[in-house]
Amino acid sequence: MYICNPNRVQEHGAITRFSCEAEMKIRLDVDKGCWVVCRFFDDHNHNLVDENYFGMLMSHRKMDDGDVEQMRRMRKSGIPTCKIYDSFVSQRGSYDMVGFCKKDIYNQIERDRRGQDGDVKEAEKFLISLRFKDLKLLGSQG
Repeated sequence: MYICNPNRVQEHGAITRFSCEAEMKIRLDVDKGCWVVCRFFDDHNHNLVDENYFGMLMSHRKMDDGDVEQMRRMRKSGIPTCKIYDSFVSQRGSYDMVGFCKKDIYNQIERDRRGQDGDVKEAEKFLISLRFKDLKLLGSQG
């Protein structure tokens, strides 16, 4: 546990369920003020996601601010949540072009209900402002 560690630094855990050896390590070059790839190993021991399914990956799904605002207005107008997604599909022409799934709409509604979006955005703005003040803040391990 990192709390017992005298440096109070938590070791990064592997983000994998396949014991995959593929990895990329980056470090901050303080002199140049940019991130540098210091190790790249691209040997996967599992099949990668077919390009037709990229949109299903959590990292590729996002409701942008315009989509969220449009969804909120549709809900205020009385359009059922299950029909809102169909409206986005009709506007964009296909499910692949929407960029998020129906569950993302329900998740956004829940965030709105809890009022979490504002807190997250404020924290993000704060961290971005700190990043510009001190490049070392984000760490330079490697």
